[in-house]
Amino acid sequence: MRRQARRAPVPNGPNGARAARSPDAADAARRSGGVELLHLLDADDREVLQAQLWDQFSTHQIALLLGISDAAARKRISRATQRLRERYEASGGVDR
Repeated sequence: MRRQARRAPVPNGPNGARAARSPDAADAARRSGGVELLHLLDADDREVLQAQLWDQFSTHQIALLLGISDAAARKRISRATQRLRERYEASGGVDR
């Protein structure tokens, strides 16, 4: 059974406010079918990719959010990105 990470608030600005989602990134993902592919990923993968791509959090901020080290956050982002790429290719998408 996986250990549940303790979630910490993520400071983003001087007042500690969370970053607003980028409507441009969300619109681009919708147009490209990325949102549908995100639903094929598990909740952990969706969370790190959303934090990185939509919320534009740094790796350090994602680590704080998840209660893990920076190295573990980098690895989770890498693995989630790889799984998203695999889902995209399996759905008939074209690799760069």
